Amino acid sequence: MEESYLSAHEFTVRATDVNVSLGPGDLVSMDIDVQHDCIQTGVLWWGTYDATSGIILDGDVIDPQLEYTIDSNRMVRVEFTPISPWGPDDFDGQVVEIVGPMDWDEMFHGFGKEDQRLEHFESPHGTRIGEANRTIITWSSEKPLEPGRYMVDACFTVTDQDPGELCDAIGVLRFEVPEDPRPMVAAMWAAVIVPLGIIGWIGASMREAMLPMQAYVVILLLALAALGPALHLPDIDTNSPRSEGAAPSFALLSHGGGDMVKLSDLLSDSDAVVVGLFQTSSPNAERQHKDFEGAAIMIDADIAFVQIATGENVQSVDLDTYSLSLNESWPLLMDESDASVGNSFPSGATDAVIVIDAAGFITSWQPGTMSALEIEEAASSASKGSGNNPLALFSMIISTAVLPLLVLAMPRNREIELPEGPIFPGAGSLMTAAAAALGFGLWALPVALMAALGLGSVWIWIELLLAAVLVYHGLSVLLRGRIIEVEAIAAKGYSRLPTEYKAWRDVAGFSEDAYLGLWLAWLLWLRNPSMIPQGVGAVARSDLIGIPLAILAMLGFLLAAGIIVSLARSVASAPGKMARVFGWLSVGIRPRAWGLASATLGVWVLLSLLVGPILGSL
Repeated sequence: MEESYLSAHEFTVRATDVNVSLGPGDLVSMDIDVQHDCIQTGVLWWGTYDATSGIILDGDVIDPQLEYTIDSNRMVRVEFTPISPWGPDDFDGQVVEIVGPMDWDEMFHGFGKEDQRLEHFESPHGTRIGEANRTIITWSSEKPLEPGRYMVDACFTVTDQDPGELCDAIGVLRFEVPEDPRPMVAAMWAAVIVPLGIIGWIGASMREAMLPMQAYVVILLLALAALGPALHLPDIDTNSPRSEGAAPSFALLSHGGGDMVKLSDLLSDSDAVVVGLFQTSSPNAERQHKDFEGAAIMIDADIAFVQIATGENVQSVDLDTYSLSLNESWPLLMDESDASVGNSFPSGATDAVIVIDAAGFITSWQPGTMSALEIEEAASSASKGSGNNPLALFSMIISTAVLPLLVLAMPRNREIELPEGPIFPGAGSLMTAAAAALGFGLWALPVALMAALGLGSVWIWIELLLAAVLVYHGLSVLLRGRIIEVEAIAAKGYSRLPTEYKAWRDVAGFSEDAYLGLWLAWLLWLRNPSMIPQGVGAVARSDLIGIPLAILAMLGFLLAAGIIVSLARSVASAPGKMARVFGWLSVGIRPRAWGLASATLGVWVLLSLLVGPILGSL
């Protein structure tokens, strides 16, 4: 031996076809037998302070596994299974990032710009037990990902390696977030059908009689204006939940075979209900738990919390571990075997938090979870109409929703008629606003009353009825040029007006203003179906002073409707004599053309409700 005895000598042993199953606590041992031909007695120095020694096992010893799932909201869940012969504690830490969107050939560890690093995970969001009783660490993205190609870039450190190394094991998992599935019939087709229907109807009417060219120009403007409400109609798609409206009514069993819990019971005792949906073994269950506890501390109002385990074939045993953590803080419910309740929510049967107001309407929702501050803000907003107030009605003026109203508000008389006797200033605008408020109230008052009575559990059927009434109103105006009920109520209201006003304007003008208020109500429903139910009905059910506030809110909506129609009249009359001529020449055909458009819009909403949330819940 020429080297010093202090120099280390490397002995390499190769073993092949070794198939050994090792579990936590098992030992790996090695026996060393040394033979030599030296005269002197040999000594084996092993692991002393001046002759360090060790055993290096070179091979695929650890086997970390990365998996991902994408839910219907494009939220990504990442799962890491730490597999090692020395147990999961052999993995000292991890850094997991979601990077993208990027091309496939760019997906390497550490690659990606700063703005492409969308999620950064270190501490686990949760854990679950997988196959072979292994502990699986889980994370969930904070926000939905845009469609595109992404990678999970993971770095793992283990306990027996050089602590100076940042990554002892690297994992890159490539995946793609697909585009949202296309609906059966997109709302874009409504924007094609409605104006083409009006134009086709005009073409058919030309065979019987020709109207002045100015009348056809006005109807063409009306057809273009109908694009505004048509573009905001819902898609027609199977099993599609109503994105805006009441929460689905449910009655579900609590975990452990407890009592049946109904949404109606929760609403009757609370100002709002916070629902946490989660799939079994999702890390968002525990995250929702923490957010709900924080929100309960911050909120002074009476708020009910509930969590629902959704997904197909949810079993009680799947919730045993989480129920111990929850410790009966609030009801833990199990969805139906086909996840019908979860699919009825706007989020679908996946992780989400939904805030429901006292009338049963969805105030807001978020995929995954919702922070305690966001829950507190949503619950506070629920008792105030969820932002639906008379001032919000004025926001429609700057949108495309009321474009048809400008065409319908064109003057019906060729010449300006002045009152014969003295009348107070602004009487014309005031009477126009009063008639419009009457027409708006014909629709809004029954809707607000039904919401205030707590009919949110059957609201989908009420909306189906409203869609049928819209079809009826449209066909009545198209075929008869009038709606019998509106004419009768408008005539009764006109009879109570001052004599001076009745001498100035006839009942036909008053009725036309009432029709404008009614059409404004329908345009509002098409754009924001929950404005009146939440702005009035939910306020009425919120607290002790809810009813007086709801009455004031309803009066505010009527006042806002009258002002908007008066403004529409003023804008439509702004061109002066030309507007009066065009309006006078189209006074008969203009309402009928809009009746056709209204009936078409109503049929579209009717089909959307039938094919989507109604048939999907059966």
